[in-house]
Amino acid sequence: MKNEIFLKCDCSSEVLYIEKDEEYKEFYLAIYRNYDLKEDFFRRLKNAIYYLLTGKRYSDQIVLTENKIKELKNYLETNS
Repeated sequence: MKNEIFLKCDCSSEVLYIEKDEEYKEFYLAIYRNYDLKEDFFRRLKNAIYYLLTGKRYSDQIVLTENKIKELKNYLETNS
């Protein structure tokens, strides 16, 4: 079972994807760009070409250990 979540940006153009890897105790965070499902044909074609050339479905990715996630959680709780 995958432990994952998709969080859509308030501007509706990107999505933050978070997945927890139980084996390595790491979290993978990726930002998917141009998430709008009502994109025109050429925008979808551009995204398809980007995926074929780079092998990435996302714009960027970061891997955080459980300790870094705890730091991030504390920061968000303190500053929200």
